Amino acid sequence: MLRKIKANIPSGCAVIALAGLLLSAGIWGYTIVRVRDEAANAVNSEIERNDILTFALEEQTARIVNNIDQLLLIVKDQAERPGTPIDLQRLVAAGIIDVQLHAFIAVVNADGDMFASTQRNTLINLKERDDFKQHLRNANNRLLIGKPHIGRITGRPTIQFSRRINRPNGDFGGMVAIGIDPRFFLQLYDKPRLNRGDIVALVAQDGIALARSTPERASFGQEVGNPALFRQFNAAPGIGLHTMATIDGIARFISSRKLADYDLIVAVGSSEDDIEAKAWRTSLKYYGVAGLETVLLWLFCGMLMVIVMRQRRSEMRIRNQASLLDKAQDAIIVRTLKDHKIVYWNKGAERLYGWSAEEALGQEITYLLTGDHGASESATNAAAGNGEWRGEIVQRHKNGSLFTVEGHWTLVSGEADEPESIFEINTNISHRKIAERKIQHLAYYDSVTGLPNRTYLQDRLSNALERSARTGHPGALLLIDLDNFKTLNDTLGHEQGDLLLQEVAARLQANARRIDTVARLGGDEFVLMLEDLSEQEQTAGSQVNTVGEKILNALSQPYELAGLLHHTSASIGITLFYNKEDQVSDLLKRADMAMYQAKAAGRNAMRFFNPSMQSSVARRAALEADLRDALKRDEFTMHYQPQVDCHGRITGAEALVRWRHPRHGLIAPAEFIPLAEDSGLIFPLGLWVLETACAQLAAWASDPLSNCLTMSVNVSARQFQHAHFVSILLSVLQQTGANPLRLKLELTESLFVTDMEIAAAKMSTLKAQGVEFSLDDFGTGYSSLSYLKRLPLNQLKIDQSFVRDILTDSNDSAIAIMIVALARSLGLEVIAEGVETAEQRNFLLEHGCPLYQGYLFSAPVPIDQFRELLATDFTHKI
Repeated sequence: MLRKIKANIPSGCAVIALAGLLLSAGIWGYTIVRVRDEAANAVNSEIERNDILTFALEEQTARIVNNIDQLLLIVKDQAERPGTPIDLQRLVAAGIIDVQLHAFIAVVNADGDMFASTQRNTLINLKERDDFKQHLRNANNRLLIGKPHIGRITGRPTIQFSRRINRPNGDFGGMVAIGIDPRFFLQLYDKPRLNRGDIVALVAQDGIALARSTPERASFGQEVGNPALFRQFNAAPGIGLHTMATIDGIARFISSRKLADYDLIVAVGSSEDDIEAKAWRTSLKYYGVAGLETVLLWLFCGMLMVIVMRQRRSEMRIRNQASLLDKAQDAIIVRTLKDHKIVYWNKGAERLYGWSAEEALGQEITYLLTGDHGASESATNAAAGNGEWRGEIVQRHKNGSLFTVEGHWTLVSGEADEPESIFEINTNISHRKIAERKIQHLAYYDSVTGLPNRTYLQDRLSNALERSARTGHPGALLLIDLDNFKTLNDTLGHEQGDLLLQEVAARLQANARRIDTVARLGGDEFVLMLEDLSEQEQTAGSQVNTVGEKILNALSQPYELAGLLHHTSASIGITLFYNKEDQVSDLLKRADMAMYQAKAAGRNAMRFFNPSMQSSVARRAALEADLRDALKRDEFTMHYQPQVDCHGRITGAEALVRWRHPRHGLIAPAEFIPLAEDSGLIFPLGLWVLETACAQLAAWASDPLSNCLTMSVNVSARQFQHAHFVSILLSVLQQTGANPLRLKLELTESLFVTDMEIAAAKMSTLKAQGVEFSLDDFGTGYSSLSYLKRLPLNQLKIDQSFVRDILTDSNDSAIAIMIVALARSLGLEVIAEGVETAEQRNFLLEHGCPLYQGYLFSAPVPIDQFRELLATDFTHKI
């Protein structure tokens, strides 16, 4: 090609010039189209940004207003309860009221007189206030949000949130109000980075901006100033609004969203001028790049012309294209093949290695970069011998640190086709290598304690079995389970629980030899694997016993967590292993059975596995087999425990299944219900319970003593999640003739951790037929206000774990009181289970719980004894 151009230099230069013109036209044509597209994309991008910002601000604002409303409901509940003093300072001291956020909280009676306030010695009359008058006129119990004003109590700008207080007969009893400084919202809306013409506002339904922020200033209490825009705000659907409008004389693209549960709108606007300016700046960049590309193109064309005219090839080509190579992110280096001196060093190499081009040029590459001399020499020989080399190699930074690069080295020949240099392209992959190591670590190590996990332990145990068979020295597996860890974890929180696990791991490692393995299986279970024990079984057992005693002693010492001392202990199950014929899974099962024997012995103990432990496994298998035939043999029976109101009247009963085994006698539900869950037998067993309970409910309807009773039936999460549960239950109701209005299904919180939408749909279908729902064991699991508001519940059940120590444990009493208050605010019934003493019942009644279930009144009894209870007077226990 070059020979043809040299033969006719003028013609060759004309071809190069024509090609340059065509390429330049292509560059500028593409640039103009790209600039036009970017102008349109700038508007769409800004609208998308505003949508994201509006959605985020909507969630944050809704969460803040919801927290304010929950506090109003708590104070309102106290104000509506006769004879209950309102102590706002106590709520402040408990941290429920945040004096930094809440400018004031006040309770006002029906005459407008403030009789309780977080502002001491500030008692004024508010009957002339608009919000007071609205609550006086309207009995809808909605949250009312007032216009921003200068508060008479605080003397500061205030947005007032209030709710109506009702007397027991439903008449107006006053209001409870919380004042929030609008600057709190302004601080929230100042967090997003705003452009010069942007605006963020929180707007009420009456068109008043409760809080309004622009980069120049913030304000509150102003009207939107654009009635047409405000009408669009109110008419927008739940997904929000996108429109173009003029505010403050500035044309803006506006996005807004209405808060789902409150009469508030969050709006974000971007100036049209700012978007056009941004698009113009982007256009300038594209024009600049196009100009640079044009310049580079013509430089390249000129270089070709010089090559044609002056016959200068390699050096000129490298020198003129160096600026292009500098734009590469990778390090590009050219070094001589003979003495490995650096002759080219781009900007990417400066960034990667820390040496400037002036410092690197002329230096021997091994002096500057080599981190592994053997690997570097091998890669150089491969490039020289094969023409190229690809792979990973360790190199050195200017500061001395080592890192890994991925290299592609190519042999370059000179004019005489003799190899003269090596062209290197090196990419830093240190971050990728670190990520690979992290993934490797996560796969084989526990993230909390840093110990090997189950996968790593199984691998080490397999190798240990082979070594034991080869050397004749047995090993031992110690399964260590912490006693009462769940109680500490639930009481102090998962962070403190993790600290305890880390301390346990450290103590186990301190009592292990270097050849031993300490691992965490998960939860509060650890494993210590001992190797190279004595060949004599008795001596080996003694060695393991000594180690076990050391571990029990170490783990029983106090733990300092968050500045407080805590105590715990451990139960250890031990099994020995001798050869590779033992299976890893079998060894873990044996250690697990021995560990449960240690727990059964009173905890803080250790037990060695022996074959007799297999009997418990066999019992479980036999029970599961018997359970499959129990329904056919009519071995199940139903007991009923009465539910009593505050006047001593039986209002209903909970149906509780019992298994009367022909050989083992009465088996506790705690033993056979998990078996039914694991084996899938919960479905036929649950159907029998529903059929029996509904048949009894239908029988009660014909008896004047029982025709007003309700029947509560426990339904497991797995049973409720059955695809045809709804149709099955409706069929049972139809076949038995039971009144669905008298049937109450008790569900546990675990049902709503997953598939809450499906569960809610099933509940709504059954609710439409009259079936009621009670949330069992509330407060012990995944307690969330979100599902309480979304699910069609009728009743909350206070778990017996809170009732048991309600008179002696301040935490249990506080939780019970809050559950009662929450139920009242949501319009739900509340019942307490596990009531065993009159003192417990009196405490619950005093704090608003009117229904009880427990041994104070009766244990679960067969139906004949329950009929006798219907005629029993429980007033003497009240």
